[in-house]
Amino acid sequence: MPTIGGYRTSALLPHLDYEEIAVNPTILTGYSDLTVLEYALLSQSELCTFHGPTAMPQLGEYPKPFEYTIDHFFDAISGQLAGTIEPSESWTDEFLDWFERRDLERRRKLHDNNGYEWLREGSARGRLLGGHAYSLLHVIGTDYWPDHNGSILVLEETMEESSLREIESYFIDLRNAGLFEQIEGLVVGRFEQYDSEESKRFRKIILSVTEEYDFPILYGVDVSHTDPQLTLPYGVEAELDSEEGSFRLLEEGVSV
Repeated sequence: MPTIGGYRTSALLPHLDYEEIAVNPTILTGYSDLTVLEYALLSQSELCTFHGPTAMPQLGEYPKPFEYTIDHFFDAISGQLAGTIEPSESWTDEFLDWFERRDLERRRKLHDNNGYEWLREGSARGRLLGGHAYSLLHVIGTDYWPDHNGSILVLEETMEESSLREIESYFIDLRNAGLFEQIEGLVVGRFEQYDSEESKRFRKIILSVTEEYDFPILYGVDVSHTDPQLTLPYGVEAELDSEEGSFRLLEEGVSV
């Protein structure tokens, strides 16, 4: 488990011994910039990687990590996660500055979670892939890009580092690269400030960029820059069904 993400993670990729990693499989979990490392191990070492917590932001939560984060992480790495993925009961996007030690003064303020939101209804089944939208643009078209045909794509982004206009351009770039033509369904992580006007605009952007496709879109899943966080195994079969209101994993990411 990395301590946190890293802007230059992609610089590591040519220097890793993927054959050695393949014969000594290790669980890798992370999100955001770590997407490129997850894709490298997935494509080159044929390992299942995990979109999930990192040490400082999630396990360093004051006064203790969220149970939802911990429970899903250990279920995922011990082969007990398959089945319906339920949303968290509450969530937070509040930032208490680590450097000023504000995060040690109190627990962050929580918002009630009203559950998942179907931006486009339908059903889909496919291999789970995805991650941080901007980071995917670092590896698309390279040797580190796995086959996305028939997949269910997970996308997450943050306004901490990108404007809404920039985020829209990332989604457009992924569309122009032909990614949305290959997938069967889309899962989008909760945007910060969920009820803000910018978050509502973000939903409209998702629908606008994908308007020529008919795949189902599930929004508000706990896989972005809010807490608590899910741990999702990439490379396993998953299923979306708006009629049942369900997001299900059909396989485990590890065998025990």
